[in-house]
Amino acid sequence: MHIKGKFLYVVDNPDSCEIIGNVFDSADVVCASTGQEALQLITADPSFSLYLFDHVLPDTTGLELCREVRRIDSRTPILFISSMQTLSIAEVREAGAQGLIRKATPYFIEQLKQTVFDLLTQPSGRDCRLIFCRIIG
Repeated sequence: MHIKGKFLYVVDNPDSCEIIGNVFDSADVVCASTGQEALQLITADPSFSLYLFDHVLPDTTGLELCREVRRIDSRTPILFISSMQTLSIAEVREAGAQGLIRKATPYFIEQLKQTVFDLLTQPSGRDCRLIFCRIIG
């Protein structure tokens, strides 16, 4: 699966950033370690095709960041990547994201690749109501 685009991954762990960069090696993956840095990058460069957010960040939560991003960009898909079991699909959808992928599950990488592919290539990818029921359910 060949996935291209420019992704912003907001995570405070440099190793996670490197892993996602390797997973999407045909894409341009830009990393930010704080919500503030992410907002600055989004404001300065509106060319991102996908946002990937962790939930726990040093200066905010992924949910708050998602709400802020939706105020300035209502179109670019947002996908949460988190290991927090308390974070629910309902919460991320309410904040404006298209979905949630759990880290450290047996098929994490495959699920992530398929979901990103679906978000970026399917005509209904921006809405994706059914994609995440299948993966998260």
